[in-house]
Amino acid sequence: MEENVLAVRKKKKKRKKIIIILAVIVVIIVFLVTSFINAGKKAQAMLSQVSTDNVTTRTLVKSVGASGTVISSNSKNLTVNLTGVEVSQVNVEVGDVVNAGDELVLFDTSDIEDNLSDAKEALAAAETSAANSVEDATRTLSDVERTKDYSITSANASVSNAYNAYQSAINSYNKGIESLNDLQSKLDKAKTKMDDAKSAYEDAKNDYDTAKSEYESASDSDKAAKKAAKEAAKVTKETKKTEYETLKTAYETAKSTKDAQESTCNTLYDAMINAQSAYDASIREYDNTVSAQESSIASASNNLETAKASASSSTNTTEAQVKTYETQLEEGRLVAPFSGTVTAVNVEAGDNYAGGTVITLQDCTNYQIEANIGEYDISDIELGQKVIVKTDATGDEELSGTVSFISPVSTTTEATAAATASSSSALTSTASSANYRVKIDLDEQNERLRLDMSATISIIIETHENVLTVPYNAIFTLDDGTTVIKEQTEGGEGMENTRDIPVNVVLESNYYTEITGDEVVDGMTVVLKNDDGALNDLMELMIDGGGF
Repeated sequence: MEENVLAVRKKKKKRKKIIIILAVIVVIIVFLVTSFINAGKKAQAMLSQVSTDNVTTRTLVKSVGASGTVISSNSKNLTVNLTGVEVSQVNVEVGDVVNAGDELVLFDTSDIEDNLSDAKEALAAAETSAANSVEDATRTLSDVERTKDYSITSANASVSNAYNAYQSAINSYNKGIESLNDLQSKLDKAKTKMDDAKSAYEDAKNDYDTAKSEYESASDSDKAAKKAAKEAAKVTKETKKTEYETLKTAYETAKSTKDAQESTCNTLYDAMINAQSAYDASIREYDNTVSAQESSIASASNNLETAKASASSSTNTTEAQVKTYETQLEEGRLVAPFSGTVTAVNVEAGDNYAGGTVITLQDCTNYQIEANIGEYDISDIELGQKVIVKTDATGDEELSGTVSFISPVSTTTEATAAATASSSSALTSTASSANYRVKIDLDEQNERLRLDMSATISIIIETHENVLTVPYNAIFTLDDGTTVIKEQTEGGEGMENTRDIPVNVVLESNYYTEITGDEVVDGMTVVLKNDDGALNDLMELMIDGGGF
């Protein structure tokens, strides 16, 4: 019984949960439907609130605006290159107008004048000493050059004489050899004749010995004949002997003559070798003389250059001192470099000047405008561009000018360089973007302008005349990247009554944009984007039903 009761209770609880869940689902559905209806109503209301404007033909100017300051076209902080000197006289006050060349401040330069006098005396002494040193070195060089000419001429003559002697010895030796060869030929001929005579003599002697032997062995009846033959053979033998001895004597005489000539040739050969050695020695002596003299010339030339360099060095230092004192004397009289107005005087008579600006001078008859242009716009700025200038002092009057200067570095870089030049401490910048200094020359000066006045400038970048334009928020970009304007068609004023017309954007100014397109005509009504982003909200509502 209790189990049945528990089962009934469980079923009742389960039905209750299902009913609650169904109720929640119904509430959610009702909420979604209500939200969608509200979103549709909101979208409908936004569609009916779209703003419009017209395509208009106008002259479109693209410009860069900035705030500027009136400055002098010629401004200078006047200083002098003197320290530790007394200011003797100050001739101007702040506000004085001076002309170029006017004497502004005088300094006490009596000590500098004394130093200059001493330096000039020292310079004169140094110049005299230097001139003497150079003169001595020049004279020495001239002497060495003359010695060189004489020594080389003498050495050259010795070479020529030695060469002639050598050639003469060669000729004598060659003639001796010729004579020796002739004597040798004669000796050979004499020997041949002697040998022939000796052979004839020996033949005759043999004939005689044979005739004598035949005579001695002959019978009494033949002795007379044999004796006659023997006597004839003896005569022939004696004759041949005499001829042989004569030719032998001639040969020995020729041999003695040839031997004597051979000895002469040996003597001539030795003389030729000695002459050659003497000639070679004269050449070496000539080379040594030339080398020694050139070395002497080089040494004397170096000494002269050293003397000149020493003279120049000894006088340059003193000349530099003289020029320094002369410059300091000039610095002791500060004059106006141009005509202008004195805007600051930082010294008084009796002060001990320790450096820094003495007087600030500015030309207050010719003003410029100086401004800083951001890094986004500076690339569009060029020298010669026209500028419109307005100031509080000139009221509604617009002044015209021209860009005359564009700094190549940012103002942060300029400040860093200036700080580095004046202090050893590091300068760091926390600026997130760079600005660049530009100057504008005014076409005409205005008597109401003063230094340091504020100015508003507009630098004209481009000017397009008689072009079709629309407000900048009339340009739409489709998902595919196409640029269009939305023409409002007949039958309504909402977004549902528009058509897209492709256009090209030519020039954008601060508000208007120049466009071109085949279907664009003057006076056409176009839809504008709402500044508060309502058009984007509208598109989101139409896409996702209010964000759910």
